[in-house]
Amino acid sequence: MKKLLLSIAITIFGFILNAQEVPTSLLDRINAVNYIFEGKVLESKPYFTNNGQYIRTSNLVQITKILKGNLKCGTIEIITNGGELDNREISISHSLELYPNAMGIFLCNETTRPLSPIDFYSETNIEKLEGQFENQSFIQYWWNGQTINAADVWQNFDSLNQVYNIVEQLSGMNFIDCGDGIKEIKPEINLKTAEEDFPIYLKEDFDELINYAKFKKENYTRLLSAKSLDKIFYSLDNLSITGITQKYLEFDVNVKDNLGTKFLDQSAVRIEYDPIAFGTNIVANGNIIVTRGTLNADPNCYSSPIPTDANNNTILIPALETVFSQCKAPILQTDQSIMHIKMKIQTCNIPNDIALVDTSTFFGPSLIINYSAYADFPADTFQTYYDNLEHSQIKDVPECISYWPKTLAGGIDDTLTIKGNSFGINKGYILFPNADDGGTSEVLIEGDQISLWNDSIIKFVIPSSANHYVTTSTFKVPAGTGIFKVHSEFGASILVDTIEVVFSVMNHPTDYRPYVVAPWTSMNKKFTFRCDTVVANYDGGKMKEVIDKALRDWKCLTGINWELGSDINSEISDPLIDEVCTISFFNYPDSSTILAATHVRKSRSISSSDTSYQIFENDIVINSDKVWFSDTISTTIIPSGQKDFYETILHELGHAHGLNHVIDPNAVMHFSVNNSTRLIDLPSDLSCDHGGNWMADYTNNLSNLILSTDYNRMNFDTINPCSSILEITEMVNLEDVSITVFPNPCQQNITVSIEDEIHDKMIVSIHDLNGKLIKQTESLDLIDVSNLDGGSYYLRIHSMDGKFQGAAKFIKR
Repeated sequence: MKKLLLSIAITIFGFILNAQEVPTSLLDRINAVNYIFEGKVLESKPYFTNNGQYIRTSNLVQITKILKGNLKCGTIEIITNGGELDNREISISHSLELYPNAMGIFLCNETTRPLSPIDFYSETNIEKLEGQFENQSFIQYWWNGQTINAADVWQNFDSLNQVYNIVEQLSGMNFIDCGDGIKEIKPEINLKTAEEDFPIYLKEDFDELINYAKFKKENYTRLLSAKSLDKIFYSLDNLSITGITQKYLEFDVNVKDNLGTKFLDQSAVRIEYDPIAFGTNIVANGNIIVTRGTLNADPNCYSSPIPTDANNNTILIPALETVFSQCKAPILQTDQSIMHIKMKIQTCNIPNDIALVDTSTFFGPSLIINYSAYADFPADTFQTYYDNLEHSQIKDVPECISYWPKTLAGGIDDTLTIKGNSFGINKGYILFPNADDGGTSEVLIEGDQISLWNDSIIKFVIPSSANHYVTTSTFKVPAGTGIFKVHSEFGASILVDTIEVVFSVMNHPTDYRPYVVAPWTSMNKKFTFRCDTVVANYDGGKMKEVIDKALRDWKCLTGINWELGSDINSEISDPLIDEVCTISFFNYPDSSTILAATHVRKSRSISSSDTSYQIFENDIVINSDKVWFSDTISTTIIPSGQKDFYETILHELGHAHGLNHVIDPNAVMHFSVNNSTRLIDLPSDLSCDHGGNWMADYTNNLSNLILSTDYNRMNFDTINPCSSILEITEMVNLEDVSITVFPNPCQQNITVSIEDEIHDKMIVSIHDLNGKLIKQTESLDLIDVSNLDGGSYYLRIHSMDGKFQGAAKFIKR
């Protein structure tokens, strides 16, 4: 047993990944902390420190198991950074945030963080703790609708016992059970009736029907002297998908004739199905139920229809009278159901169909015509076979579940519609992959986020700050790309296909409104970032050059009013709310966890009718223990043992811009970095380009924003976003004209189109995002850009007479 556990442990912490947040093996985390315990957060209370310039949160945790450390069963206090208090909020990227009802395993040491002047709780244990590894300090539990899951940032665990066993083995300690356990994590589920039992149809019962049909044909058949015009019609109708966890295809088989004066004696259908969707030999495998229709409902008059496997994807089902029935039912000229069929679906949502397909026999071209006969009156002993038949039809099988759109964004009220069945009339919930850990854990969408829920349709918005499902615990985590799950009121879990969440804009977990930018009045309607002198001088000043380039990259992408100001000597360890946006080094408690983090400061609008939050200050802290490589050239290989600062600062500025993580290893806002590719091309990055420019348009169009006197509205310059970067003095006082560059993105040539009527010759200049002139020409058509490196460029035109100018961005592939 010990050897098995050891192999599991090695698998868990045997990988390394370069990331915004560096993974630390579970073994290293266990060895580095003095306290490991399972618990549930009872209360969370934020408080101000540093004379009101910083917010921390005190969390009271009920201990359910002690796995390491000299603790007593009872309660203990954990301090986390950030929080929301008095309409102000500090949120920190890649940090540990706890909320009431969160359950899991905590890895902690005693804290050095300032404590609240108010003692909120009467804890059993006097130690004040902090998560040693920020959000890697918590192995969280949640109920996924079927089992209790456990996961940290980097991986999902098979079971809680696996977590306990690994921690026990690696720490060398046996856990102490405090008796409270995790029983309340599992919600009450309203389980409905069990799924229907499917019968096994016996071949001898089918043969008995067939033998009776043959007997009637040989001994009780009327022979017509001339060719008749009589015709019987078979059809499939009312196809629907049913079932909760197990899905079924259900449909009716209808019958009618062209006479309308006769009585049904014998009938049969032959149906082909897709073996990928339904399996093979569904009768022998017990995957079909056939029940009577309305026409043959009376068991005294008609035998039960019994199917058989004609071959591995075809069934034959006769529906006959009982032996010499005296109460045959009239067959009409309008459809009546002769049988209802219910088939188990093995594979959902693949295109397939159900078909009525006749086949020839040794005696003639049609099998079904040999089982299709009518009587002249209800007690007629004799039968007459139809001469004509319509038994050929293909019907598409409905999707088990469908949804649209396939691509959307988080935090901007994009609505997803799901169409299916058996959702129930009461709201359940939806689980999405958690973008903060790449989908290792899940995000809960419930309550007011769901605008419509009935048995067949669900509509809900994709939030950027949603719940993390641990009973009723609220975590501000973003929904990401991946397969999502619908949980009905019946306790069923339905896996749905992949949804792509392209970008995610920050919002508030209770108000669901995006944040907007509104800096301090002292910042003069723009964000001025200042480097700490240690940062400014790092690597001979190259780190500061990278910061300057990254700020200009974001400005050219979205028009955000950012600039790099003079250096500052920051001597305080906490990045304070102080009207200064600092970029500084930070000495984390453990040097191996976080590369950098952004402290985003937000404030609620003073209008009672406006629930928007505004970003009014950003501070970025950089792990001081890392060796940083400062270069912006895309083809550069990062030296071994060093971290890519350009990629890291672009990512953190995305958080400062109001963007959350997405799940896309090739995106700048992915929570971790792609080892094989430097993620530094913002214009080609949907998580930044679409998300950042959505924020620009939203902020510029927000007309009812009411700010306090402390803040200034900051608009984005979406028309000429790079205008302040490109210092082309001869174009300062020219009249702007509207231009378009196409194709965009381009590969070989571009053409410039001018909407305004200008008769003078134009000069075209192409610049890189640093403002460097790359190419100049007098032609507007088929400008050769084939020799440019892939990336983003800025094109400007001005007229020879000095009256007009225009500008546009384009991307070279």
